[in-house]
Amino acid sequence: MNTQRKIGIVAAALVAALAWTACQKSQDAAEQAKEKAQSVGDKLAQAADHAADKVQRATENAADSLAAHRGRLQHRLQRRLDRLDGELQELEQKVKGLSGDAKASGQKAITDLQGRRADVAKRLAELKNQSGDAWNDLAQGVRQAMADLEAAAKDAKSRFK
Repeated sequence: MNTQRKIGIVAAALVAALAWTACQKSQDAAEQAKEKAQSVGDKLAQAADHAADKVQRATENAADSLAAHRGRLQHRLQRRLDRLDGELQELEQKVKGLSGDAKASGQKAITDLQGRRADVAKRLAELKNQSGDAWNDLAQGVRQAMADLEAAAKDAKSRFK
């Protein structure tokens, strides 16, 4: 065989060996990239699960906090209503001791206060069955009605001492 031909065969074998090595390195690099991608995907999935858990806990805490706030407000309004009942009883006793126009005026004031009190109690009962914006709107109305009722009771108490 001639020398040039041998050199050509050796060169071809060398190129083939280099190409095979390059392919192996490419396959190894592809495998490593695939493993890294899977690892990153696993980490992202874990992070997403962790974030979802945090959001769930935060949502539950917010709901619990809102429910507690609403419960406290309803309880405070009920206590104010109960305190007002005592004041109405005192006023009734004072009016019983009056006579004439003063007694009639006192009885009218008591009837008015009792009607307002019944309205506030009804709204408070409705408040317990509401949620969301309806609860907020009704709560504001109950607060205002309670404040108006307390002002009217204070006025009546001052007129019938």
